[in-house]
Amino acid sequence: MPRGGFGGFLAGLFNALMGVICVLMSFGIKPDVEYMAVGLLGPQRYASSDASSGSDPGGRTQFMKAEAAWMQMKEQLSGKACRELWALHKQATEGDCRVPKPAGVFNGGEKEQWRLWMSLQGIPAEQAMAMFAERLQREEDSL
Repeated sequence: MPRGGFGGFLAGLFNALMGVICVLMSFGIKPDVEYMAVGLLGPQRYASSDASSGSDPGGRTQFMKAEAAWMQMKEQLSGKACRELWALHKQATEGDCRVPKPAGVFNGGEKEQWRLWMSLQGIPAEQAMAMFAERLQREEDSL
């Protein structure tokens, strides 16, 4: 009499799939699990209709204050908020992402940070600074 039924079949199918992935990885093929899980939705564009595009002369000062506040409250923020703020900070301070996409299976955090930074491609530094300060203010309000 067979044991396990449909649940056993699913467990066996899962084990077979993991075996195939392990064999592929032993040959140097690194599946991009992040893309399969999240990347199918397409890159998100961060656009803010009320973010200033350089018309605020005090934008840099506001950014520096927000940057200092961000450093102090990193531990209180969610992981998603920290990654989004990190990407906005990188866009504001370094400009467009020129770093190649991280490879591998077990570095989803790095891939997500890279994806978020890439989604900000083309946004000027002044606008990214304003978006950073605005995003941090929303997080402060929700705490």
